[in-house]
Amino acid sequence: MKKLLLLCIIPLFSTTLLFSQEKPIEKPIRIGIELGAPNVYGLNFEYVTPMLNARLAPTIDFSYFNVPQDDCATCDVDFTYLELGANYYFKKAGKGTYGHISFGRMGLQATDNQPLFGYAEGNGVVNLLNAKIGAKIGNTIYFRLEIGYCSVISSDVNHLEYTEFGGDPQLIPLLTREIKLPSTGGIAFGIGFGIAL
Repeated sequence: MKKLLLLCIIPLFSTTLLFSQEKPIEKPIRIGIELGAPNVYGLNFEYVTPMLNARLAPTIDFSYFNVPQDDCATCDVDFTYLELGANYYFKKAGKGTYGHISFGRMGLQATDNQPLFGYAEGNGVVNLLNAKIGAKIGNTIYFRLEIGYCSVISSDVNHLEYTEFGGDPQLIPLLTREIKLPSTGGIAFGIGFGIAL
């Protein structure tokens, strides 16, 4: 995952340095909060480069939170979402309407520590391709609205297996519990706000 992140980010920012002779936009860094799908809620980062008359902006979205499990008091499930992409502003430099394309990776990491059964863990991962149309309104303080579609590239959902340790050195599976990822694929949308620096 770290290698994939570096392979995506390094070319974007190194290309930005090559075009740094072009006139940069004022307050090119945007940091905000976004609600929507498939990220649920999290942080958003955007950097408006001088490229293409300050209309190209690499973006990163990140979400991380715990998902309550009503039917399992001992379960601990963490949701993670990472999205790398770019915005292209159609008419104005760094604001107004834009097109967005990105790669997203959604995952759940689950653990369960049962006093009688033992310890179990599992995970599930879904890779997504997102395409959206959006609009950014405002300068220093801004509001953002996006809508589009996300498509599943690949999906890997594993299971939790409880094991009994007891006096027998052999691990005996007692129960399999499915880890359910949130609904993926279909309509993607986002509502966000933040500050430009």
